[in-house]
Amino acid sequence: MADAYTPGLALCVVTGDLNVANVKLAGFNLGSKMSAISALSGAQTGSDTSIQNLSTDARVAPDGVRTQNINLTIPALGTVTGNGNISPGGALDYKMNASLSGGVVTGLTQMAGLGGKGGSIPFFIQGTTSDPKFMPDVQGMVGSQLKGGLGGALGGLTGGKNSTGDSASPMDALGGLFGKKKKK
Repeated sequence: MADAYTPGLALCVVTGDLNVANVKLAGFNLGSKMSAISALSGAQTGSDTSIQNLSTDARVAPDGVRTQNINLTIPALGTVTGNGNISPGGALDYKMNASLSGGVVTGLTQMAGLGGKGGSIPFFIQGTTSDPKFMPDVQGMVGSQLKGGLGGALGGLTGGKNSTGDSASPMDALGGLFGKKKKK
């Protein structure tokens, strides 16, 4: 049996690319919303948030809004990328990464390996559209750090070379993982 048509009920689905440039969100202080992440980065956006560029693939339907391939450049912070959904009731479910740049890359983020060259801070956006909650993805941070550390260390287990050009042994790899140098 075919679905019945209900007059006045629009079942419209809209998909497409969204691109905006050089806009300001007046009265929206991103730094205060991202307080847990800002504590790591030192990011301060002020009472308004300037957006240099925003692009995403969007799908708006009765079951909610889906945004994929988000690429957001905020001069006071850096670049934010990710994906997520907004339910019909306004609940947010986003997984994002902030690649810090410029003055927001502090000694703390560099020591933690979270900022600087290729580093990023993974975080979630949850809550609602009227009260978004930005929370660090601690598991993502630890996983990224372990992957980076193990990737370099495991080079020795797979025939990689150490800093002197010699073949690295499994002991070299484990020593490197824990920050110990090989005894000669």
